[in-house]
Amino acid sequence: LVFGHRRHRACLEEGLPVIALIEDLSDRDLFKAMDFENRSRLDLSPWERGVMYRRALDEGLYPSLRQMATELGVDHSNMSKAISLARLPEEVVKAFPSPLDIQFRWASPLSERLQNHPEKTLELAKNFSTNQPNNLSAKEVFEQLVGIQHTHQETQEIKIGGKILAKISH
Repeated sequence: LVFGHRRHRACLEEGLPVIALIEDLSDRDLFKAMDFENRSRLDLSPWERGVMYRRALDEGLYPSLRQMATELGVDHSNMSKAISLARLPEEVVKAFPSPLDIQFRWASPLSERLQNHPEKTLELAKNFSTNQPNNLSAKEVFEQLVGIQHTHQETQEIKIGGKILAKISH
């Protein structure tokens, strides 16, 4: 099935007949149709896209990421980031509340951190995944995995005549 997995399942569960169009498609044409359908969904996450694109490359549907991006009409950079997210170690993916929360812009910092500090990053990720629920947002998990430290800042207000003229954070 290329389109209508959920509709098909609902019809089967309700005992309704299904009318379907059956076509012979090559694996590549099937993938193109599925990709087009999936990209029209608003809820498809960068990680899910990456898993789909990685699988297509791993199965040899396309000889290169660049050719796949060109044929599908997808931005090469976003496809590369999505695949990078899909190639994250399982421990890192499990550290997040849901892999669906992982964002495109986190691909490079996560990959870089794993390259530079693999043991430390994987240990921290395992700690998050074994201590679920950790009540951290996806952003907070990301920041801790890549080593972003937030220091508490004090804010001092400068007032004259009861009116705030400036705020100084230190």
